[in-house]
Amino acid sequence: MVNIALIGYGNIGRRHMESILDMNGDFRIQVYDKFVNEDRNEIEFVEGIKDFVDDIDICIVATKSDVRRLIVEELLSKKNVGYLILEKVAFQSVEDFESVIELVNNTNTLCYVNCPLRLQPIYKKVQQLLNLESETKFIYEYSDDFKISSSFIHILDLFCYLCDDNYIYIYNRLVDVISSVKHKGFVDFIGDLYVTNKSGHSLLLRKGDNKFTEVLKIENNDINIYASEGGIEDDINNDRVGIVTFNNQDSYKIPFLWQSQLTSEYIDQIINEKKCELPTITQSFQVHKPMINCFNEFLSKIKGKNIKVCPIT
Repeated sequence: MVNIALIGYGNIGRRHMESILDMNGDFRIQVYDKFVNEDRNEIEFVEGIKDFVDDIDICIVATKSDVRRLIVEELLSKKNVGYLILEKVAFQSVEDFESVIELVNNTNTLCYVNCPLRLQPIYKKVQQLLNLESETKFIYEYSDDFKISSSFIHILDLFCYLCDDNYIYIYNRLVDVISSVKHKGFVDFIGDLYVTNKSGHSLLLRKGDNKFTEVLKIENNDINIYASEGGIEDDINNDRVGIVTFNNQDSYKIPFLWQSQLTSEYIDQIINEKKCELPTITQSFQVHKPMINCFNEFLSKIKGKNIKVCPIT
């Protein structure tokens, strides 16, 4: 039997659970959420972390970022956890990241961060077509629903993954900070961001013309790649089919998967291969750190005080 624990049963937590419940296997599934306790035959809701089984094979922490360090500390002080998957944005400060990295190393817990664009079939195809022998420009154009504070980390991780280079520098081109519509007490940003890496490639994040889908454009002396994630206004309830075009000629239609289709993939990888394609916590820290610092510098300038804890999730 595989013991799976889920902490946090909000929107993203439920998507993780939908994917796990679609899997075949002998699972014991336990869920803890301070505000949710449902009666479901296939899921065991518990009243606290202490009520989980002592030996947890895989635990997903899908809470907001501001409480995640405390939850991980409580979890690993009370239970043995083989594999830990943290939602992004993983933490709000460099200090929290460093503390949890030390903790998972001390407890021999293999920890990953849920930045799953690298698992998307559409970007696996892009990786196959990619040629990085010359300086390459990546342009990611986001749609109306894109939230820089919560989703930029996905694009950064994808850029680092495709370039196989986690050494990045972020140039702030943000113009304003606003209150998050979805999460009270958190913020979002307006503007663009420009990124360079040690390999000499660059990424520009900017607002696109398409209201409902994100588009990645890649070009250098050898290639031209256009990748649309697909999407229309009603796509939240339908399958999405993206398009990848290579050198303005070859075109491929490729599914863009929801979280409720992705979680089962890396759970299966962990069970069968003892690892998964998500970035490790150490790899993700290399990408999170410059982003958190960039956001904090901008917030400090806007608010006129030194900010070290970034209110994003």
